[in-house]
Amino acid sequence: MKVLKLNLKKVMRSRHILTNDLAKKVGVSITTVYFWKSGKRTPTLFNLEVLMNVLDCTPGELLILEEK
Repeated sequence: MKVLKLNLKKVMRSRHILTNDLAKKVGVSITTVYFWKSGKRTPTLFNLEVLMNVLDCTPGELLILEEK
């Protein structure tokens, strides 16, 4: 899911959240977050919900491609 990897990086930057901090707050390994950020893996629905809560963002901020 290419959109997720792009938006996850963007949201993390805007919230000033580091990969290791996000991993701890979501309850996954740092490697898992790196896989999400690289697009190699996608989070489960449960982890996606936790991500949105931790990052204080909407589903659209993570899953919808913003057109320029």
